[in-house]
Amino acid sequence: MRYIDHTNCKTAFEKGEDHEIQSLGKLTRTATKIAEANGLGVLKNRQGYYRIIKKSGLGAYEDVLSSFAEVDAFFKNLDSHKATKYYDKARANYAVSFIECLCHTKGTWAGKPFTLIDWQEQIIRDIFGIIKPNGYRQFNTAYIEIPKKMGKSELAAAVALLLTCGDGEERAEVYGCAADRQQASIVFEVAADMVRMCPALNRRVKILTATKRIVYLPTNSFYQVLSAEAYSKHGFNIHGVVFDELHTQPNRKLFDVMTKGSGDARMQPLYFLITTAGTDTNSICYETHQKAKDILEGRKIDPTFYPVIYGADETDDWTDPEIWKKANPSLEITVGIDKVEAACESAKQNPGEE
Repeated sequence: MRYIDHTNCKTAFEKGEDHEIQSLGKLTRTATKIAEANGLGVLKNRQGYYRIIKKSGLGAYEDVLSSFAEVDAFFKNLDSHKATKYYDKARANYAVSFIECLCHTKGTWAGKPFTLIDWQEQIIRDIFGIIKPNGYRQFNTAYIEIPKKMGKSELAAAVALLLTCGDGEERAEVYGCAADRQQASIVFEVAADMVRMCPALNRRVKILTATKRIVYLPTNSFYQVLSAEAYSKHGFNIHGVVFDELHTQPNRKLFDVMTKGSGDARMQPLYFLITTAGTDTNSICYETHQKAKDILEGRKIDPTFYPVIYGADETDDWTDPEIWKKANPSLEITVGIDKVEAACESAKQNPGEE
């Protein structure tokens, strides 16, 4: 999402130029960005801001912001979150640079530098560059929901290596989790190959293939794939967790063990949850998906939770190429549009594939 510079905010709204702001959640994030960057100066005239919203033709706000009193309460809520975080460009640049020193490991991309796609770079910059006043990261949980073949495993492996080798944490414990050890090993194998292809890391890292562990020798930190029965164990001192395909978790036991209290002894633990969409409405993934959706749409506030959801809405026309682009941010980069067209045509002929 782009953010409007505060000096042009009123003009852009009045001209109806900010077509990306289509929900209260997006308005919240935009207004929050403007507020934190500029001391809320642009928001002082709340009645004027309400008129700007009205002029933009965003009728959806008429129910939510139906009176000046509600608008006032809305912005007072923003006031209460003022100065809770800031963007450290140097830290964000460092995280991006670390990842882009790695290489892709599979297919036609193998051996090529891992140049982050725009949506990937935005995630990395936000997670590692948004800092609390105490100097530590704002977000400790990131939920990334994205379709298949968008570069999910490569991004997860890069984040695992960044937390293990590049985060400046002594004896960092970073764990790879999935529904079973074989699934979790997918990200491990990608990470191990990334290390082998990077001379600087290869000199400093020991790969223990049999136990699925990567050890960064300078800080004695490690990335470890967990077995399926890990939920029965305790004593973790977690700096990071990479949860692959959260929607395949049979229950919430492993998720709770890894995310509830296990990182309390660390100053900035990160739980990186990355998954394709699931269908089980009773799962921990659906619960987390709903929380992410509520935050994105402004129904909940959790400053420690970073939500990203790529997918088509239920009301979207799945045969529309614009919807394909909306749901697949790596379209025409990691996946050719011809493949999506073929899948669409097949689904038209076979409704069960929809």
